[in-house]
Amino acid sequence: MAARKRSALQAYLSQQYIDFDLDHPTQRLNSLYADFSKLLVLNPYGYNANVSYWRSVILDCNAHGVLGNADYRLAFDMDELGSHFLRPGLGKPLALSCVVNSMVENKELVTMRDFMTLYQLPNEISSSTWWWSSISQWLWSRSNGNPTSSETYIVMPTLKSIAKHIVQSYANQTVTHATTSLMTLPEFRARYGQLDTIDLTDADIWLLLRYLNAEMGVAVADNVKGYGTEYVVVKFPAKDEKAEITQHDRALVSMKTTCHALKVQVDELQTKAEELATMAHEHYRAKRKAQALYAHKRKKHIMEILDRRLRSLETMEMMLLKIETSQNDLQVVRAFNMGADALQSILSKEDLSLATVDEAMFKVQKAFEDQKEVEDAIVMGTEEANNRVPELDDDELEKELEDLQREEMAAQQQQLLSSPSRPPLRQVTQSAPPPDRSESELARINNLFQQLRKTDTPPSTTPRLQQPQQQPEQKMLAE
Repeated sequence: MAARKRSALQAYLSQQYIDFDLDHPTQRLNSLYADFSKLLVLNPYGYNANVSYWRSVILDCNAHGVLGNADYRLAFDMDELGSHFLRPGLGKPLALSCVVNSMVENKELVTMRDFMTLYQLPNEISSSTWWWSSISQWLWSRSNGNPTSSETYIVMPTLKSIAKHIVQSYANQTVTHATTSLMTLPEFRARYGQLDTIDLTDADIWLLLRYLNAEMGVAVADNVKGYGTEYVVVKFPAKDEKAEITQHDRALVSMKTTCHALKVQVDELQTKAEELATMAHEHYRAKRKAQALYAHKRKKHIMEILDRRLRSLETMEMMLLKIETSQNDLQVVRAFNMGADALQSILSKEDLSLATVDEAMFKVQKAFEDQKEVEDAIVMGTEEANNRVPELDDDELEKELEDLQREEMAAQQQQLLSSPSRPPLRQVTQSAPPPDRSESELARINNLFQQLRKTDTPPSTTPRLQQPQQQPEQKMLAE
């Protein structure tokens, strides 16, 4: 196992760091493996550079699960650290103790003894639980044993990163019922024991639970009675609260474990019944009637047990569902109460009352009335201004229009007479410009007024002189 871990570590170092290339290492690797502790006085810059390099290598390798010991992925033994980095031709690094001391000063490494003192579990954790008793005895034997024994260091950046990831994963999941925050230790291990870069051991799980309980409010309790045994229970806290495992939670754990055990029994009984049915058919085809009857009888007994287990499972799941539903209803009622309190606090303010609402509506109505008065004043002023404009006489307008018509006709005749030569009007090509629209309109209006005068004037007894026939050019122009 240790040789396999060293091989994985060397392969990872060769892939991630050019200095540790297995085929072509750099010259700097010689100084990293040498005893550079004396450089603290002679060359502090070189000493700090080497310490910083080894620090990043140790943290990175531990975070990716290639640096640990036989029991931990989050810790390593000091006497085994040099063996992990053993290289042919260079041997072990000679100044790793300087690196470890520096990391201890920066609280990046904590000894197992100090960790157990800093992050203690509550008093309800007793040594009667098998997991806790076996792990705690092993931890304390390694920490408080022979003073000359190797010290075990826990890598705190890796542990804190994983703890933060667990809490964020729980916070991001969809809460379907009130018991989502409650789980047993096997459920916790199955959900959070395997990460992308590292697989946690049972000892790592307990280190994480200690840190989660002390720093992030996660509750841990053992001796919680379940189906046939006692369980270690983990409960995540609500937002900005510290979790606490109550008697109600213990009852829920008992029911959940019972449901799980019944499901396992149902699956086993169903599989056994199917096997006995197959066995009975085989004996019957082989004409072994006694064996076939025996297998069939056993199948009937198992089916009776299976039926009782299914009824028990149905009852237990129904009770659990009702409890979870009641808890959800309780959360809904609490939300209703909070909403009602918030609404009542808003309504109780001075700015929102019956008097203030009436006053505001009166102000709005007064503003509408003022705006209506302004509009009425504008309309009346506009009408008065229009009435003051003098009206024009229609007869005078008609006379001015006739004078304008006569002037235009005279100008056109003068233009025709002054022209020395002009082509016949009938031979005008299509490229000639069309007559002016204003001229044609004036001619039409003039004809209209002449017809009106003829109808209004009574016929005279004196015969009128026949007017001379118009010239063809004038006739064409009038048309």
